[in-house]
Amino acid sequence: MTVFPPQLDPRENEEYEERSVPIPDWQRHAVELDVDADGHEVYCFRDPYAIGGYDVPESHPSRFGDINPNKNGPDMSLWPIEKYDPGAPGDGSLTKHDLNCRMSAFPIPHVKWVTDEYITERAKYNDTAVEVPYENLPRWRQPDKRSLSGTVKLKPSAPRMKLTKHRKEGLRREVNFYNGREVRGAHILFDKLPDVMTILGDIPDDELYRLYADPSRPPEIIERFRDHDWFEKEASVFLKPQRILRKKVWYAPTLAAKKLVNARDDLPSFRGDPMEGLEHRVTVGLAAVYLTFEGYDIDTYVSFGDYNVDLVATRPGERKFVEVMTGHNNWKLHRETYRKLSDLRDHGTPLVAFDSRKTAYQILNHWHNQDLAILPHGTFDTEFNINDGRDQIQTAYNLGPKFCNIADWWTTEWLWRNSIGSDRTINRDDVISLTW
Repeated sequence: MTVFPPQLDPRENEEYEERSVPIPDWQRHAVELDVDADGHEVYCFRDPYAIGGYDVPESHPSRFGDINPNKNGPDMSLWPIEKYDPGAPGDGSLTKHDLNCRMSAFPIPHVKWVTDEYITERAKYNDTAVEVPYENLPRWRQPDKRSLSGTVKLKPSAPRMKLTKHRKEGLRREVNFYNGREVRGAHILFDKLPDVMTILGDIPDDELYRLYADPSRPPEIIERFRDHDWFEKEASVFLKPQRILRKKVWYAPTLAAKKLVNARDDLPSFRGDPMEGLEHRVTVGLAAVYLTFEGYDIDTYVSFGDYNVDLVATRPGERKFVEVMTGHNNWKLHRETYRKLSDLRDHGTPLVAFDSRKTAYQILNHWHNQDLAILPHGTFDTEFNINDGRDQIQTAYNLGPKFCNIADWWTTEWLWRNSIGSDRTINRDDVISLTW
């Protein structure tokens, strides 16, 4: 019988050095660093092969890391840490794309984002890339423009996965389930995110294991960071856990899974934008169900003018545009979404479905602080009541475009409680037959 969460094979430890394994009394090997970053826990760790004290930055780049990192990616107010990274410019000019993610399980799973200079100084060479003469590359790998040095910098790729018969079947079910089709008698919306055993329980453990675990990562790293968005970009994993509607589900596809599946002719493709996650997808589905049973015809992932819209709902004389927004730190994208909905106001009613109340108030406050919208009573407290918050946005919208261009907003949980999770009679077949 398949066991979830997947049991990580202890033999995986054999290929790692002893110092990569966490230890129970890890505090004896660590000292907390004084960094100005709320919520982070950054420690400097003792080199197990050093005699005496801790790694200290005065002598060479130290072994350090954050045991409580952001889930969305590097906090650029923290990384790179100037005192501990010789490549940190100290002026905030670097972006996350200039940094390298480094993870370790010793003495406790931690992560840091560092510059090439840090890696070169510590390891005496840069293991993140190797320079290869232009002529040594096959034609399809040669860049359009040649550098002055005549070399090309190549970065290592993640481990490849053999797509066995069982794994292919698991991914086929995953895609159909994600797309809103019934799989082994279960529907992702109507059955409110059923247990993973329902859809994958008959597939052998050893086959499923590879979908969740990168063989190049220690099991402790996988277990600690597998639900962090940045981890799936660094590791070769295809399914990950995610918490939606207060449930932890074990079938959220990663970007790697979507790229793998969508490139194949022998598997169905994931619907929607590959960059959007399972929570986004579920929220689109619940909005589709809610609006359908409010009497609208719905269409999802619609190209409208210059924009792509998550959902468009229409009925005689009325059109609604719905954008789903989830919690992440890409504030530029949040601002662009507001401007998109502002333009769409001339063609219908703009609405937003947030993944949570916390996300809603963070983004609404950001729009207010950036002078994109004017909230009638100023910014919201994160614990503000949803119904009162909706009333304020509706009031601002009715005051005109200079105040707010969002007519109303919902959350994923609100949509559930007012559609499938409500007392109203909603037929299972009607939900399953809906294309969204």
